Amino acid sequence: MKPIEGVVVDDCRRIDNDRGYLQEIWRDDRDGASPVRQIYTTCTREGVVKAWYKHAMQVDSFFVLEGEMRLVLVDDRPDAASRGAMGEFLLSAREPRLLTLPPGIWHGFRSLSGNLVVLHANSRPFRFEGPDELRLAPDSPGMPSWEQR
Repeated sequence: MKPIEGVVVDDCRRIDNDRGYLQEIWRDDRDGASPVRQIYTTCTREGVVKAWYKHAMQVDSFFVLEGEMRLVLVDDRPDAASRGAMGEFLLSAREPRLLTLPPGIWHGFRSLSGNLVVLHANSRPFRFEGPDELRLAPDSPGMPSWEQR
């Protein structure tokens, strides 16, 4: 699989002690870190697909708090060296990682186990009037099939 230009996956340090743990999620000194302007969580029921989304300006970061997800990316940016590449990532609360993707990449995900709770950190706040978001249906022609995932 060809890497997608600008996509960064960071292992997130978890520090355990006798009182519990501290879980790092985002640090501004990591490669590819972008300004965070909005943080929110979503909950997705097992088997549900949320796809396809693309942003013109927004940088997206995903961190799984509970459950497991398959995140699929499709790069159709006209000037990207990785144009046409597809990426697929398994993100899970058991193996904490932060995945950050640049603007212009189609993305979608499927919950693989129970309720999936994802923390989203965006470089731009969502605007209900004039959102920076294009959408396609999960079964759109030319996009990967979720039936195989």
